Parts: sequence; structure tokens; C-alpha cells
Amino acid sequence: EKVTAYRDVCDEFATKYPDYQKCCNFMMSGRFDPSSMRVNKDIQEVGRMMGEMYTRFRNAIQAGIEDGSIRSDVEPEEIAVLLTMISDGINNMRPDLLMILASRGIDKEKFSRDVKRLITVMITNTGKRRT
Repeated sequence: EKVTAYRDVCDEFATKYPDYQKCCNFMMSGRFDPSSMRVNKDIQEVGRMMGEMYTRFRNAIQAGIEDGSIRSDVEPEEIAVLLTMISDGINNMRPDLLMILASRGIDKEKFSRDVKRLITVMITNTGKRRT
């Protein structure tokens, strides 16, 4: 449930503040030398906030593992990175992929809901042993 809440916050941020989302994407695009990011206070603040969000997300995954709601055989760091990549990918989906989905009657919101459901199935502890 914490993982879903994180995804919901990311989706809401990207929808409400598309220009800020684009700024974050541009900053993290690999076009900049990370050492030069320390020069600009605005860039530092965005980086700090993104790092803080990631840490909270990773900690929520770890808490889920500890309370048994998330599978114990997953690595919290890997899951946090994977789910962050999925979230970023949905929020920045290529227009041609949006058109493919639309041609099948699937809008971005439905796709996002379906992905959340798949993520839940992927990481939720069902009590069954996995091989």
C-alpha cells in the first residue's frame, strides 16, 4: 500500500506540474556532469528532493518486507530502482506508444492502473514459496 501511494504521488506530481517533471527529467538525463550540479542551488535542491523521495520509497519497500506485506526474496534497492524506472517511463511515455494504447481503447490512466495492479502482483507476499 505504501508502494502504491508512492506511485500515486509521482503520477499526481507529473500531472499537476508537467513543467517541473520535465525539469527533473532534463536534469537527470545524463547530459550534465554530476559534479557541476553542485554549483547551482536550484539544481542542488531538486537533486536533494529527488534523493529524499527515493530514500523514502526504498524505506517503504524495506518496511513492507519486514512486516511481511512484500516478498522477502526481493532486494529493496533493486525494486526501488525498477519501480522508479517504471514510474518515470509511464510519466514520459513516447507518443507512438500512447497512440498504440489508444488504438486499443486504453488511455494513459487505465494503463497506469493496470501497471499498478501488475506491480502489486509482482511484489506482494502471497505466503506461497517461490522458486
